[in-house]
Parts: sequence; C-alpha cells; structure tokens
Amino acid sequence: MNLQRLAYLLIAACILLAIPFAFVRPLPDWLPLIGLFGARLYRLSDEPNLNGKTDRLLFLISGWAVVHLLALLTELPYGPPFAGLPLLSLLLMYEFMPRFSVVTEAWMKISLRVTVGLLVITAWMIAMVITAPFAAVIAPVCLLIIAAHHYHAFSNGNGSRTLIVHWLILTVILWIGVGVFSGVFIIDALLLAAEERSAPFFYPLMADWMRYAALAVVLGVGNQLVADLRGENRRITGLSAYWLVTFGVIVGGLVALGAGVVQAYLIYAGIEAGQAAVLVSPVTTLANGWHLGIPLGLMIYLVQFVIRRPKFQPQPSPRG
Repeated sequence: MNLQRLAYLLIAACILLAIPFAFVRPLPDWLPLIGLFGARLYRLSDEPNLNGKTDRLLFLISGWAVVHLLALLTELPYGPPFAGLPLLSLLLMYEFMPRFSVVTEAWMKISLRVTVGLLVITAWMIAMVITAPFAAVIAPVCLLIIAAHHYHAFSNGNGSRTLIVHWLILTVILWIGVGVFSGVFIIDALLLAAEERSAPFFYPLMADWMRYAALAVVLGVGNQLVADLRGENRRITGLSAYWLVTFGVIVGGLVALGAGVVQAYLIYAGIEAGQAAVLVSPVTTLANGWHLGIPLGLMIYLVQFVIRRPKFQPQPSPRG
C-alpha cells in the first residue's frame, strides 16, 4: 500500500469516526490526530527528496507518529486540544500553503516561526486564565496576529478552486473564537470554588472548538489530496458540507456558550444550580439542534469524498 492511499484511508477513517462522536459530543482528542497524521503522510509522499529512500522515509513516518502520540500527553489543563492539536494543524497549514497561495517561501518560514511562538504563548495564557485574568486579553491578541498572517496568505491566492482555503478559514475563526471567549474560564473557576458545579462547563466547550478546528484542517487537506491526485483544480466536496459543519460548530457553540453564561448568572442570583439548568434547557436544546448540522455535513462530505476518490497509481519499487 502506498503512502497516498494510506493517507486517503486515514483521513476517510477520521471523518467516519467523527460522525457518531459529533452526535454525542465532545470529540475525543485522538480522533483529529488520525486525520492529521494522514495529512502528514500525504505531505511526505509528495516530497521529491524521499522518492525511493525507504530508510529515511520510514524514519520520518515513525518520528511523526511519535510526535502525534506525544500531542496527547501534554500536561497543561486540556493540553491536547489547546496545545498539541493547534501546533500540528499550524504546521500542516503552512506546508500546504503553496497549494493555494503565491506568498514567498521566505515569508512562510518567517511567518511560521512567529505564529508557532504565538500559539505556544496562547496555550500558556489559556492555561493561566483562571489564576491570571490578564491572560484573557493576551490570548486573543496572539490569535488575532496569527489570523493576520493567514489572511495575508489567503488574500494572495494562486487561482486554486479547491475548498482547502474555506476549511482553513474555519480553523482560524475557531481559534479566534476560543481566544476571544477565554475569559469565560474564570466563571468556571468561580463556580467550582463555590461548589456550585462539580465539573467545568466552558473549558470542555472551548476545547471542542479546538478539536473541530483541527478537524477542519483534515477536511481541507482531504479536499486538496483528492483534487491533486485526480489532477483537477476544482471542488471535490461541495459547499453544503462546509456550511453545515461551519454553522453547526459556530452557531451551536455560541448558543451553548450563551446558555452557560445565563445559567451562571442565575446561580449567582441565588437560584439553585439544578433549577438554573432547567430554566436554560430550551436554549440548550436549541444549541443541540444547531449542532446536528455537524454530523450531517460530515456525512455529506464523506459520501462525496468516497464517490470522487482518486485512482492510486502503483509506486516504483523503493531502494534501501
């Protein structure tokens, strides 16, 4: 089995597994890593310096497999979604940037160094929000700078008609959203300290946005992979899947966020936590309804991804 076929199967498996998890929420941290690793394999298969070099290729594959596993072991609170997944996603976004943008290689290298540093600072700030409220200001500023770097790449397109840019824009929007709303983590800390809640509400919600941001990168690379291998500069999956997932994640998340803020206010107003949850249950139901757009969009994407699958050409026998 060649790397391109394996990459395609890993991305397809990631999307297939995401459908049932999207119904029950949240996505597990390991699920986007399957697709991100598949995207990494496709990137390695496209590297001309590795053609026929089996030993070096296996070494790189093993190394990246370890890196993806280490992303699950970060010790920060919610480390994998706020640190591991964004960093792996960011690296892929820059490596696929020449497919849709005409920015220079020199600019990409400088921009990558800057944005990786900012992303590390962001993860640190998000972990500090509860004990240091000023971090809720620094995190969105860092993410807005990252967004400005990507806007430069998005606005200097090379005529690509695949949907990779659309999906990467969704990733950036979700990152910005997490930064902007990171202040709500303070509400979690206050309610937990007052023993009004037994578990945090906002951290899991924002962590799920980060997982969907990583999944959006997988969906974008999947679109680009099939377009490349079919030799077609066109959309492989339609916009219906994109908009369903986008509205499901963003609108559903915002409605759930609003329900959580209202519930917190009711608790502070003296209403018992269980009764407050009942009072906001119509809003929670509305959020769940919007969230159904995600699995529906993923199902449409997967059907189109399979129907328009490429014909894989056998690779030449590698040299040791």
